[in-house]
Order: sequence, then structure tokens, then C-alpha cells
Amino acid sequence: MRTLALILAASQSLSALAAPPKMDSLFPAGAGREAARTVTAAGTFSNWPPKVWVDREGLTVTPAKDKGKLEIAAGADAAGVYFIRLFDAEGASVVRPFLVDSLPAVDEVEPNNTPEQAQPIDGNAVVDGVLHKSGEVDRFAIPMKKGQTLVASLQAHNRLGSPMDAVLQVADPRGFVVAQNDDNVGNDPQIVFEAPADGTYSVGLFAFPATPNSTINFSGSKSYIYRLTLTTAGFVDHCSPMAIDTETDSAIQLHGWNIPDTAASVTPSAIPGERQFVAHPELASFVEVVRSSIPVFDPATHTEGAPIAWPVVISDQISAAGEVDKFALDAKKGQTLRCRVESDSLGYLLDPVVTLFDEKGKQLAEVDDSSGRRDSELRHTIPADGRYELAVRDLYGNGGPRFAYRMTIDDSPPGFALTVAADSFVVKGKEKLTLPIAVARERGCSDEIAISIEGLPETLTATTATSAAKGATAKEVKLEISVSGEESLAFSGPIRIVGRIAGDKPRELAATFTVAGTEQTLDQIWLTAVKP
Repeated sequence: MRTLALILAASQSLSALAAPPKMDSLFPAGAGREAARTVTAAGTFSNWPPKVWVDREGLTVTPAKDKGKLEIAAGADAAGVYFIRLFDAEGASVVRPFLVDSLPAVDEVEPNNTPEQAQPIDGNAVVDGVLHKSGEVDRFAIPMKKGQTLVASLQAHNRLGSPMDAVLQVADPRGFVVAQNDDNVGNDPQIVFEAPADGTYSVGLFAFPATPNSTINFSGSKSYIYRLTLTTAGFVDHCSPMAIDTETDSAIQLHGWNIPDTAASVTPSAIPGERQFVAHPELASFVEVVRSSIPVFDPATHTEGAPIAWPVVISDQISAAGEVDKFALDAKKGQTLRCRVESDSLGYLLDPVVTLFDEKGKQLAEVDDSSGRRDSELRHTIPADGRYELAVRDLYGNGGPRFAYRMTIDDSPPGFALTVAADSFVVKGKEKLTLPIAVARERGCSDEIAISIEGLPETLTATTATSAAKGATAKEVKLEISVSGEESLAFSGPIRIVGRIAGDKPRELAATFTVAGTEQTLDQIWLTAVKP
């Protein structure tokens, strides 16, 4: 019997070791700046505690004694979206997002389904909640003075990957709905409401499935996790510019509601990488900017009426109905002009139409939607030396503070994109791991692309691959990772798969994966080497 018990114990131990961490969600899904929270990681964890990886500095994550509990602390400069991964010797979980905002976090308290049960929110806060079941409506009560502006903004589908298409409503003290919004920031709603009189107003939240089905009732489940900002103080909606030069840290102007002059701009810190989040400690919310490899337009140094030097990145907005933004530029015969206008993909409302005119006012080209989105990309070969004009307008003639856009004007350089189907991989013992890399060539790219892996330990080696030049039909290459020595050693960490083009205009780009349930991408792919 003793022998049998030992065998069973050993079998159970080996079974436990065979399963890497599986993390389905984090709740609450965020914290306030300089705040700490106990967070529940839902999932399956055979070996506790696991190790933790965070994609950038600013967040400290420590597994607690109880299985599935994490202690998460945000630093003084923390802001934006962080990605967290749990891992051990057997493998790694998928990454999950965690949001950091300047406002304090408050947990939703049930029951709060009826107007009479609306949860009081004193002051300004971000509510962490869940629409647990079908038919559920979460309600929150906010006292307001006449003339105060309330911003109610939801983070659920876009940032957190929650499978919900939510609706927000504001009801007056009598219970009448006075404002409603569905999709204002992607699939997530946002309401800006000015109180016509003193009183306690309520904000109601309900949802439908993000992927439509036969459901006709309000939907809900344990995965309908959200963060709801409720504030009558400053709120950041967008910024200008939406891109910054790689060489400078110019001041960024913050735009939104209730923003005092003392908090209207920030200077981004020198954070490496293409993307970073900008916030202000006195304001709710955060915005994302990109570090551009080409110059960023500075209206302060531009002479009105003069042509714009390009290539360039311009941040602007269609601020009023019927407005058309016009940009003059000089171009030479044979140049390929590309104008890419992003708004929908950034969470804003502009449905851009881009039109190119010659110096006599003749229309040469016009583009509305591109690549399955409302964003636009116009490309045109310049017919003759001269001055040209690009015009940007909204398809339906609308305009306003949320009709912001980022426009990139360049000479349509050839490019490429590399993607992988998963965010983590495992190589076991002396076995070889084959990594398929999808290669998408863009804008006539015909160069050879050399693809290799960075970040491997000395105990592992990887092959390199080349995506052939013009004429090749292959849209995928494969890399192999194997043990370099006689003995396999354990490893668990991030790697990068990088593609490079040599020549007069060298280019380098890392392969990305899409974060589960979202449209966000990362290039830090996880590799685990399991020792047999």
C-alpha cells in the first residue's frame, strides 16, 4: 500500500508539472496611480506561485500566498496599458491587459440593478465591475451641480478584450434617460453630459454580445469585465501631436473636457519603443502616442500658406460640421505619394475621405475606406513637377472634438509585416521546435528579408531564414530552435523574431502577435525550453 501511495503521489506530481499556467482574465482589471490592489487571476494553475513578466516598467506584480491571487502595485509614473504574463518551467500563460489610471479605483457593489439600488460614487473614480449574467444592468449615482460636465467612459472590449458591446445611459433625478451612447470609442461607449439642474443623476450600463447572436436580451457573463470612468473633473480624450519624433520630446497638448490650463500639456519621458502612453496626474484617462521615424509636423514653426515638407506626420481634427482640412505640398514627376489617415483605428469618430488635387484644382484621386476599416490610404503617382493639395473631410460632413486623426504623408516606401499565430511556444528536451512566420509584403516590396531570432540563451540555437526577393510566392518561412549542446537546460523568457532588409534604405521589423480578444499587438514572444 505504501508503494502504491508513493506511485500515485509521484504520478499526481508529474501530472501537475505537465501543465503550464492558464490565465483567463484579471479582475479587477486596473488600478490607480501609486495604488496597490489584490487581483484575482482566473484560470488553472497547477504549480503556485508562478513567476511573473510585465511588458514594461511601472508595475510590480507579486503572487500572493493564495492560489490565483496577485498583489499588483502601480508606480508614481505608471499610466496606460500593461501586459502581464504568468510562467513557470512548463510554459507560460497568454498575456492579459491591466490598466493604470490617475483616478482612484472603486469596486462595483451588488445589488445595483435598479435606479433605487444605484451605487453612490462620491467624487471621481474608475469603477471595476462585471456584468455577471443575462439581463443585468449596473447603475451608479453621481451628485451633480447645474452646469457641471460629467464624463462617463467605458473600457471593456477595446482594451480588455471583454466580449461585450456595451451601452451607457444617463438618467436624470426623475429617472428619465437624458443621454445614451453605444459605440463612441470603438465598441465601447462614452458620454459627455452637462447637468441642466442640481440633482443626483444615474449612469446605467448594459451590454450585448460583441459577436451578434440570437440573443434579444441584455447579455452578461463572468468574462464581461469592465472599467468605467465617472468624473466631473479633467478627462483626456486625445492629444496633439499623436506622434513624436524619435529625436525629441516636444510638449504634447492634451484635449478633452474639464482640463485646467495647468494640466493642458505634458512632456513625454524618453521611453524606448515605438509606442508609449501619456497621462497627467490631475486628469483621468490616458492616450497613446507613437514614436515616428519621420518628422512630425509642428504648426508653431510652419509659415501659414507655405507648402508642407514631406515625408511628415500630422495630427489634426475636423472640428466642425462641413469642415475640410487642406494641405499644400510640392512633389516631382514619378514620385509615389501615399497619404494614410487614421482615426477609426485610434478610437475616434472621423470617417475620412482623402482627395488629391493638382495645382489647377483638378481632382486626381480620392479614397474613402481602406483595408476593411473606415480609415483611408491614398496612393498616387505624381504626373508632373508642381504643387499639389491634399484635402481631408468626413464622409458624412460631421465634425467635433472627437473627429481627430493622424495623417502620414510619405513616398509609399515598400514594406513588410511579420506575424506569428501564437504568443508563446515550448521546446521540449532535445526535440526541435518549428516556428512558422507569416510574411506579408506591402507596397511592392521586392527585397530579400533576412529573418532571425534575438534573445535566445546560449543553450539554444536557431536557424535563420530568408524570404526570397521579387517573384517568390512563399508567404511563410520557418525557423527551427534546438538545443545547442549535449544537455538540455530549462529556459523561460521573451524572444524577438526580427526581419531585416539591407541596401540603401535598410529596414528592420519585429514579428508580432495579437493579444487574445483585442486588436492590440506585441512583439515580445515567449519561449519555454523544458528540460526532460
